[in-house]
Amino acid sequence: MNRTTDITAAQAKESHLRALFLRGLDGDSAGYRQFLAELGPHLRGFLRRRLYDRAADVEDLVQEILLAVHNARHTYRADEPLTAWIHAIARYKLTDYFRARSRHDALNDPLDDAFELLAAPDLEPAQARRDVASLLEHLPERQRLHDRARQTRRTIGDGDREADRDVGVGGQDRRASWVEGIGGEDSRNTMKTDDFISLLATGVAPVDHHAPTKRFSIAVLIGAASATLITAALLGIRRDLVEVAVTPLFWAKIALPLCLAIGSLWMSMRLARPGVRAGGSRWVIAAPVVLVWLAAAYVLSAAPDGSRLALVLGSTWRVCPLLIAMLAAPGFVAVFWALKGLAPTRLAVSGAAGGLLAGSTATLAYCLHCPEMGIPFWAAWYLLGMLVPTAIGALLGPRLLRW
Repeated sequence: MNRTTDITAAQAKESHLRALFLRGLDGDSAGYRQFLAELGPHLRGFLRRRLYDRAADVEDLVQEILLAVHNARHTYRADEPLTAWIHAIARYKLTDYFRARSRHDALNDPLDDAFELLAAPDLEPAQARRDVASLLEHLPERQRLHDRARQTRRTIGDGDREADRDVGVGGQDRRASWVEGIGGEDSRNTMKTDDFISLLATGVAPVDHHAPTKRFSIAVLIGAASATLITAALLGIRRDLVEVAVTPLFWAKIALPLCLAIGSLWMSMRLARPGVRAGGSRWVIAAPVVLVWLAAAYVLSAAPDGSRLALVLGSTWRVCPLLIAMLAAPGFVAVFWALKGLAPTRLAVSGAAGGLLAGSTATLAYCLHCPEMGIPFWAAWYLLGMLVPTAIGALLGPRLLRW
């Protein structure tokens, strides 16, 4: 009975916070400030239950999670539970905190109940110990300049109008000072969480809900255009492309990297949002791999014994994977740029999906040059070429995609 009551209360709180958050996404500063103010105590209680032996670090983490929620607003979709989205961010930041301190027990901490985030709020904020300037470095550039200007202004009056114009601060903004919320004149400028919330909510702009789609569109366009130009300039387009382009086998050859590109793009876009799993994108990636292996096995089983190895090796097996990996480099950088600007919480898997997206896009361009028309060749060397950026992405993801 208590469990049911707790869930009902959490659902009501979820609806209330979601309404405030959606107002904030539309640029309502008052609603957004109220959302952050009500979320803070829940985060504080959530963290203190897990950092009972590190209570001094709780307020730093509360502010860091609030900042992460603020910077990841554009990844939230209105049809998803807000609690699960915030819980994923809180879990990511808490796990990152433990990992930085070599606390292996973070991997065993039961963080799976998202509704627990809204239970037992802690209403007593403390003074954070972390330098607020280091947190402000993670704000978008325009708002960071705006906040710095408002932090350091002590005078009430006209002030330096030219400096105000540089950062977009108007006369009304000049009359508000955040100095009282900053602790002391020393090199460490700490701030109470309530003041930090007001800082984040002031001048909040409406969110571009299409930002993730735009970032990935740019990344895929850069990857495809770069790989095609490099293929045409350095490798050359196969001379019989017009003739083979009308054959079903050529389009089967194109279908393999195309399906993998669609699946990896879908997976990357899902994993770029906190709390979202790969879902059906895994099957879109697995299906063409299984089909090409089955087709390769059929071709090899029907071929004479002496010709099977030649069908697998073709004439370009030595260079095919390396060329695909080379063509994938620009797209790899572009896809990681897209992921870095969003909020992935499963960094290794996100990096692998991004690497596969770059590799499959490069393979599409490589098909314009590659003379190989044997299915066993594609099943071995095309997949190996795409596996290289995928593995590199999995290795670099935890380092390059942290936020």
